[in-house]
Amino acid sequence: MSEIKEVYNKEIYAPFLDYCNELKYKTMQDLLKCPFHLLSKRPDISSLLSSRIKTVFETYRKANPREFIVAKTNTKNTSSMSDVELQIALQQYFKENANHLIVAAEAVKAVNGRAKRADVVRILEQAFWCQTVDKGSFYYKGL
Repeated sequence: MSEIKEVYNKEIYAPFLDYCNELKYKTMQDLLKCPFHLLSKRPDISSLLSSRIKTVFETYRKANPREFIVAKTNTKNTSSMSDVELQIALQQYFKENANHLIVAAEAVKAVNGRAKRADVVRILEQAFWCQTVDKGSFYYKGL
């Protein structure tokens, strides 16, 4: 992985290198987080220089695509919930919001996205404490 100062090695890029040091950007991959559209708002970086900086980055990125490949992690096993955990979490959420009509999207958010919408709907349709209004709307009917 190349360092930013190796790619932006001309004197004209000194304000940008200072900016990168402030944000602790060291490698070119760190620039994936850089808000290039905000660079021109800084007093020491003109809009022309900002455009040039972004162009150099995009050119570098196209020339070195392997450096920007991020390894995918298997989050399904680590963050998904079992049916029992899902039912407990949903029941708690529905109890807290007993006087509201709850749509499936809200229920998925209530479990922090740790379950798929289809799984949430399946659990809610089977739960004795939940009443289905229509395909995606539910309410808490109590125990």
